[in-house]
Amino acid sequence: MRFFRKGRGSEGEIRHQASALRQPHAADPRQAYIFRRSRTLTGSAASDVKTVAPKRTDLQSERLKLHELQRRRRMLVGIVITCSFVALGIWYLLATTVIGAKIVADNQALSPAEQQKIRRSIQEYVESFPTEAFVPTLQRQRFMAFIERSYPEIASIQLKSSWLGVDRSFHITYRQALATWQIGDKRFYIDANGIAFTALHGPEPRLKVEDASGFQPTDGNSVASKRFIRYLGQLLAAVQLKQIGSVERIIIPTSMRELDIYFKDRSYPLKTHIDRDPYKQVDDIAAALTFIDEKQVKPQYVDVRIEGRAYYR
Repeated sequence: MRFFRKGRGSEGEIRHQASALRQPHAADPRQAYIFRRSRTLTGSAASDVKTVAPKRTDLQSERLKLHELQRRRRMLVGIVITCSFVALGIWYLLATTVIGAKIVADNQALSPAEQQKIRRSIQEYVESFPTEAFVPTLQRQRFMAFIERSYPEIASIQLKSSWLGVDRSFHITYRQALATWQIGDKRFYIDANGIAFTALHGPEPRLKVEDASGFQPTDGNSVASKRFIRYLGQLLAAVQLKQIGSVERIIIPTSMRELDIYFKDRSYPLKTHIDRDPYKQVDDIAAALTFIDEKQVKPQYVDVRIEGRAYYR
């Protein structure tokens, strides 16, 4: 039994000695530099290793140095690409500003003073809406309404640009006057949409409105109601569209809600009313003139103020 116990003791002693051989002695300084598995090398400069030793590039392997160069290269490439995109964006915004766009008019040349006047209005719009200072962000309808309030003689203004927006220009179409209306010392022009304006760009209209109402406004801008002017312009446009004759004279009688028109080669007037639709009223005028020509009647006047009926005397 004693011999058996000694055998066990000898086995434990052997294990203790083997464990002692695997662990370094603190007193032996050479043991600190012996490589051992599952241990971190002292002085490693790898980026993913936490160490209190100072970072030394001479301790990096060739592989770590290559990884570090690749990381720096990717960082520099990213910075260059980012700066390039920022510079390109700034250039694009500066190249697509609406303030620097050219101003041209259809079928006519604009004087430098007229161009400068419109350019000032564009500048005022940009100051009111700074986010719309560039071609891609410009709200076309709101911009058009703003320009029309300042220049009623402009029928449309369109911003045309190339694919990138660098080559850009404003194309202006002016209203064509169908008739003139002289009130005091001011002359007003009326187009087919019934818009009155004072600056004429185009030929002088032959037709003149004769005001026999006796109304003399103290303010020259108060020509008549917008409804009356709109009716007059649309009535003339409807006559041209239907091709029922050439209007020679337009007379405003005592009532500012009526209008007498004279056609070429006809000595009698046709009495109209602004409460009616101008295009439907022109249909009644065409039917009445056809009837008069067929019957060879020579009336003093023809009344088409009532819808669907025509009277003559």
